[in-house]
Amino acid sequence: MTAAAPLIGVTADRTWPGLSPGVLVMAHHWAEQGYKVLVVDAELGAGELTRWAVDAGAGPFDGSVERVLREHQGTPRSASITAQVAELLNAPAPQGSVELVAAYDKPPTGYPPPPGGRDVLLLRDLIRGFEHGPRRPDLVLVRLPSLSTGLGVALAGNLVDRLIVTTEGSAVCLRRVRRALIEVSALRGASVPVHLIELDGAAEWNPKASEGTWLHHLTAVPELRVRPAGQLGFVSLTQDWPLLEDFADLAHHIRVQFGLKHPDPRERILEAEATERPELVFDGFAQLFDESPSEAMAFFMKYLSGRSATRMSTVQAVRALAASPKANLDELHRAFWYAVQKFRITAPDALSESMFEIGQRLLADVRAGPLKHITDRVLIDVAESGLFYASWCAKQGDPSHKNIQDSERLLMEVAPNIRASVAPVQARFAHALAKLARVGKHERHLDLAESALRPALANAETAGLARQKRIEVLWYFFCARCNSAVGQLLVDLAYAMMKDDPGYAHYYLIGWNAKIHNKVEAVEHFIQLAVTDPTRLRLFLEDPDMSFFFDGVGTEHFYAVPMKDEF
Repeated sequence: MTAAAPLIGVTADRTWPGLSPGVLVMAHHWAEQGYKVLVVDAELGAGELTRWAVDAGAGPFDGSVERVLREHQGTPRSASITAQVAELLNAPAPQGSVELVAAYDKPPTGYPPPPGGRDVLLLRDLIRGFEHGPRRPDLVLVRLPSLSTGLGVALAGNLVDRLIVTTEGSAVCLRRVRRALIEVSALRGASVPVHLIELDGAAEWNPKASEGTWLHHLTAVPELRVRPAGQLGFVSLTQDWPLLEDFADLAHHIRVQFGLKHPDPRERILEAEATERPELVFDGFAQLFDESPSEAMAFFMKYLSGRSATRMSTVQAVRALAASPKANLDELHRAFWYAVQKFRITAPDALSESMFEIGQRLLADVRAGPLKHITDRVLIDVAESGLFYASWCAKQGDPSHKNIQDSERLLMEVAPNIRASVAPVQARFAHALAKLARVGKHERHLDLAESALRPALANAETAGLARQKRIEVLWYFFCARCNSAVGQLLVDLAYAMMKDDPGYAHYYLIGWNAKIHNKVEAVEHFIQLAVTDPTRLRLFLEDPDMSFFFDGVGTEHFYAVPMKDEF
């Protein structure tokens, strides 16, 4: 079920003509990002937004705030003002929309008396259940009367979830705000979250200048400031740069403070990845896949499968796929395959537990039969997920032997078929055996891994890539126990590759020399790597398998730091 949109009350300590135009600027700013914004004009004594909307040709309005509060009947109805706001601001039509609930049916003659708490809660419930086209609004902006009126206090107390209060930083204004907020809290039975905005026209605003006064009267400081523009109301809004800039900044600030989800699931995923919010990646990919599985998988391949995506975002997308009733097993395995490759044995990660659980589900589905054509690939990937989880368990001090044994059994199940497989599957199999050796600290499957790579090594078209895969595999087997015989195989291969692939050769010769405590020679290969293959040098700097090379760097002990055992 979709969460209800937050009701955000916008008010001031007293009447200020720039506030209503500012509300429209905020609404349009959010609509430009794709939000569906509902504006509720609850300023019953003036109804500036309603009057402007009627004059701009919006409507018809049916079911006002006043009618609900006065007659206790009917439901607030909205009318679109998207085009009118865009025209007012001389801006293109936004991706989202802006709708307005009118304050009144007939223009007011003055402020009505404060409504009772039950009346306000009825209005709140009706707005909460508001249907707004095909989807509920993403957020609701409520233009409240000023807090200097009983009506403003009554509505602030029980209608909204949060308050944006604009006031000058003088002692008189701050005392007025403090008294009003005490009344609001008394009506609500609890304090209301408040965002305090300073109304200040200084050329260079310095929040420190009035901080003492704010703290003395409100025990708080302003989060932002707006300049006292908007004296001509809606008439000259396109030239009112202070008001346009300040309320656009306020809209952005509030969005960040609330943690509002971006309405476009693609943008939500990318934004959540940048801000490291896994729940929003999951939520965004789940929505995107629900709306269009093909577009979601295309998005995954473009943005979440490669090196530029974080492990967190890739795994959250896989989790969303696993939870979706629409996802088929081919789609889930495809995403799972990319996610598994983002893990490293020497950099255990808590996310490996989620991958292990999804891998067990895939395994059960393979056993049931619908994935016969990719059974070996699934078994290899599931085995690797078990090894990554085992390394995480070992780091946490938990038993990991069963996971290692289960992964080994899966790989042995694949072994009889591996010579008939295609080269990429053979390489993945050899890699998985090498990772098993690294976690299990043994070399008993080295011959099997070498045998899996042999067909590709014998083929002239694939030999170059196969040598790269082989040196990677030998490196893992060597690191398992630092066996000198395995190390010699690695060194011989590295020098054989030196002419055609110096980057790979120097890369692993750095590691081998560092492992045998020959840091002087390792540094020489590090320098040569920088010269011959700067791209692989950057990969080396990011590789957790090679991080031990830098132990002691910047100290006089760099060349004598003993090797650490990762597990």
